[in-house]
Amino acid sequence: MADQPQMIEPVGSGLGVGRRGSRSGSKTSLEKTRTAEHMSNEPDSDEDNQWMPDHDPRDERGEFASRAQFLLTVIGFTLGNGSFYHIPLAMRTHGCATFIVMYLFCMIVFGIPMLYLEMMIGQVMKYTEARSATIYCSSRSDASFPAELLQGVGWAVCFLSFLRACNYSLLNAYSLEYAVESLVGVAHRTVCTNKWNSPACFSPKSNKEFCSTNETMPALFNNTCISMEQRVKNDPPDEMAAREYFRHTLRGLPASFDEGKKYHMEAEYSFQSGRVIVCFCLVWIFTSLCLLRRMRWLGKLSLFIVSGSGFLIFLFTIRCLTMERAEIGLQKFFRFNPAKFYDPYAWTHAFRLARVSLSLGLGGMITMASFNKRSKDAFWDSIIVGVVVFMVNLVSAMNIFIIISYCRHLFPFLNWANKEKYATAYIVYYIYFPEVISNMGFSVLWSFLYYGILFGLGVTTFLGLLETPISALTEQFKFCRKHRSITIIILGIVGFGVGFIQCSRVGYHIFYILDLRVLTFYAEIMVGFQVITIVCYGPANFYRDISASIGKKVNLFGYFISPYGLLVRISQFILSPLLLAYGFYENSTKLFIMSNAEGVCKRKMELLETVLYLCTTLASMALIPYPIIIVGAVIALVKHRKAGKPWFELLRPDPMHPSVRYKVPPPLGCIFGLKPIEAMPPAMGDDNVVVDFPEKGIAKPKEEEAILELN
Repeated sequence: MADQPQMIEPVGSGLGVGRRGSRSGSKTSLEKTRTAEHMSNEPDSDEDNQWMPDHDPRDERGEFASRAQFLLTVIGFTLGNGSFYHIPLAMRTHGCATFIVMYLFCMIVFGIPMLYLEMMIGQVMKYTEARSATIYCSSRSDASFPAELLQGVGWAVCFLSFLRACNYSLLNAYSLEYAVESLVGVAHRTVCTNKWNSPACFSPKSNKEFCSTNETMPALFNNTCISMEQRVKNDPPDEMAAREYFRHTLRGLPASFDEGKKYHMEAEYSFQSGRVIVCFCLVWIFTSLCLLRRMRWLGKLSLFIVSGSGFLIFLFTIRCLTMERAEIGLQKFFRFNPAKFYDPYAWTHAFRLARVSLSLGLGGMITMASFNKRSKDAFWDSIIVGVVVFMVNLVSAMNIFIIISYCRHLFPFLNWANKEKYATAYIVYYIYFPEVISNMGFSVLWSFLYYGILFGLGVTTFLGLLETPISALTEQFKFCRKHRSITIIILGIVGFGVGFIQCSRVGYHIFYILDLRVLTFYAEIMVGFQVITIVCYGPANFYRDISASIGKKVNLFGYFISPYGLLVRISQFILSPLLLAYGFYENSTKLFIMSNAEGVCKRKMELLETVLYLCTTLASMALIPYPIIIVGAVIALVKHRKAGKPWFELLRPDPMHPSVRYKVPPPLGCIFGLKPIEAMPPAMGDDNVVVDFPEKGIAKPKEEEAILELN
């Protein structure tokens, strides 16, 4: 043994420490605790500056098998959140290619930097949002004093994630029904000979099948072949066969109904669609089974689903480019309207879609990043995810423009000016696509693969959303940790009950309002509170933690663009908060002022005359995070004052914070300085302080056992 005293860690603690510490945190190696005497006074340029290990002692959390599996899981989680549903409609509304420029700008300035922030919160803390917010801002001076000031932020995010899962489960049920129906009855969607079809139904496929031999009467109307001139004069206007299938099979509405009872049928809380109810049950059962297998199934599912989705999107894009009227769709897609740059609502929409595209504020990104190693470079991971998501959304939007042009060619007599009827976000995928696919070769195979991929991406997002509250409960409560399976089953039953109302006739409107306005606004509030949490902790301390986790030095170029570069800091703590404040003002106006013509509630209240308070009730759900956060803060204040603690300790980090547990030195650098913020070198610290790594629950080994292990 050396002359200087050395403290030996227990075998299996897995602590990798200091610049010479183990990055892998292997639980089979014996490592020495780092002391000031063991560190050179001058940092070695060939060594990194990693202070935190990849794994915490006794950490039983799962981990992604590879970087590719992690990236594909995150990409699947973001794509499945549904941004590709909304971007084509936003482009048609706000200047086509002009909107893409605004969307790209918001992704660079806001989306990717905030994605990187969420990834690093989960990666450094190794906890979900609920536990991370608690540890970042706490007044605890010992592990038994739970007076967390911002504990409500984490639980508000978990509640949002659960609500979004309940809301999104309806879309998964739709995709599953279409995928199954593709194998047994794909022809039913696009023909006008079904019992639910109205006399106004128009189908090119039915015309070709029943009236192709009659040159003078080539159009089918009310099961009779008539001339095209007579067909044009028919009243009411023609309906797509796929739209009538959507209304009858998925929403439980008859395709033809008395105009006097129209609104009453839209507003009924009756369950008429048995197929959707069955698929809704199957979605929750399948998801619960996957969650019982923990993250192992999520990583494997994402590896298969996302890679398969990419290949299918590539093939589908080639097929769309070879369609009739594709050049017209491309011309509209690349149309540029500079005047839209001066439209504040267009910028608000681009900002909102940048957040939706990367699933920010839902807690799922933090949860998945917590299963990643601390030393992984989340900066480049966030850039890769942002670029892939942007390109997929761009290609999907281009395909939609081509498909709409093709449908206008197939259905020249439809009332295309009715935007509520034919230009809503989800109508494109569940009405236009079946009509187009039915005219392709191998239509059954194309339909099954396409809607199977939609279902797979939706399930990937669904799993990530539900994993957030489940992980939070198991981290915070011993009973949930001990009985994880029971927790999943109970949460699944509650979620099924909450989301089941969406299977009713009025349920689609509930889904639409929650998806388009309420939960989106809620998520933007949560992103803002995440920034506030880091500000309370200290931005310089946050970037110090990143440096201590990744441990990489940067060159001169990295002073600006790197995991702790100047441009990243400006984006995260200046530009992003400004965009959040502006978006908060604009979206609150659209949501709560019912007379606003651009608001969803204005249109829905005109439709749902018998449920006037539905929109108001749903809109009020966007205010739920405030009482949760306030209650958490009040509990913290009361316990804080009872213990007689100073006020400033309310904003101190928890002793379980990694920077406290591993005694990372103070940050070196200014938050808006040119040089990156890193942990202070040992030579600038207190050389007389022994830097050890105590961990609660790990007993100090006997000296004889430690010597035996060394030998």
